[in-house]
Amino acid sequence: MILKSIINFNTAIYKTKLFVTLLVIVSIISCKTEENYIYDFSTINSEEKLDSIIRIMDVDTVMTKNSQFYKEIKAKGMHYNEVPINSIIKRDDGLVLFLDSIKPFGKSLLGEVTNLEGKAIKEVGEYADSVFVWKNSLRKIELSNYGTTYESLKVIFFKQYDSPVVNLYKKIEKFENEPEYILTVKSGYDNCKVILNDIIITDIELNEEIEVPINKYLLNKEANKIELEVLSTEISKGSDFTDDFIVNVSIKDKKRGNPIDVNSLGISVANDPKKTLIQFSFNSKIPYQLEGWSNGEDLRKVKDLEQKVIALYNKLGKAFLEKDMATLNDLFIQKEFEVMQTTYNNDYEINRYNWEKYLETALETYRYTVSNEFKIEINANGRLIYTYPDLSDMLILTGKGVSENFNYFLYMPKGSNELKIIR
Repeated sequence: MILKSIINFNTAIYKTKLFVTLLVIVSIISCKTEENYIYDFSTINSEEKLDSIIRIMDVDTVMTKNSQFYKEIKAKGMHYNEVPINSIIKRDDGLVLFLDSIKPFGKSLLGEVTNLEGKAIKEVGEYADSVFVWKNSLRKIELSNYGTTYESLKVIFFKQYDSPVVNLYKKIEKFENEPEYILTVKSGYDNCKVILNDIIITDIELNEEIEVPINKYLLNKEANKIELEVLSTEISKGSDFTDDFIVNVSIKDKKRGNPIDVNSLGISVANDPKKTLIQFSFNSKIPYQLEGWSNGEDLRKVKDLEQKVIALYNKLGKAFLEKDMATLNDLFIQKEFEVMQTTYNNDYEINRYNWEKYLETALETYRYTVSNEFKIEINANGRLIYTYPDLSDMLILTGKGVSENFNYFLYMPKGSNELKIIR
């Protein structure tokens, strides 16, 4: 009986010790968890939120090192979705998080970011063993792994704009098949013009070979005509097209690399009897449909066309000079949208970059010059024009140490009295 009482007593003591031990362990883990997981950087998606979390950090635990280009911060309790952070570097465009190689509680940074952001794009790093990238309209995340040494997570915040041009990426349609056509032309004739659907897209010199992306000249799925305009004097009288014409025309899909059938149509006399057209055709399979200049006025019938060209470039130059971003939006929005659609580009980062180039140009500009002397080239059965000024371009913006030149394809929408930029 006494022995049994001793055993029961010892068992009770063991259970009490076990309970106390577990309580201490839980308390330690709780304290450690509370200490480690105070400032969660996985929720930061803007510079404003980053500044906000830095401001509320416990000043007693923060160590900072400032330089001309960045601020390094160390503080207890920093983590990325419960993966502890050793230190952060705050830069002008975002932050870099540095982590210990040890991953507590079996958590990895790659796993946690993937859980929050979705599947990553893996890239080859210049210095890191591997680089994983996540990107959306708010930020770009790059996780670099340096073996067992450490990992770093770079977060770049994208500046947000209300500009309609910046947000065009949301309107770009994506398709299963997205051909991007490249036209290759080689000519044995000098001063040869390359014409696509009655649009002069480039010139080519003797024995020169060129490659031209042509999607931006294609408005919909249709039969297309390619013409090479050469001087009739360069073509021997009575020559046979297939034997004596030293030209080569081909088209390929840039994405798939496969060639597109191009049919020879022979030759015909151009509007100018001194010139001859060497003609080809091909069928495009582009999935989009664009309005472009298809509903434009016949500019051959506009009497004051030169004045309207000058007025358009004066309006553009004035908008840059006065930093009038609303007018710049209005002038560029159709061109930007249609060109983006022809390349199926719904990348916010590229969209934002293009707009910031306009912003930077506007901020730098203190003078503009518009050419008053120029030749007008009529395209697309009178609905599209391009100008060749005596100056280097139709519009020259002078800025602080730099100059920007502008010249565009223009058209006039039906019922309008003003020219618009379209390509």
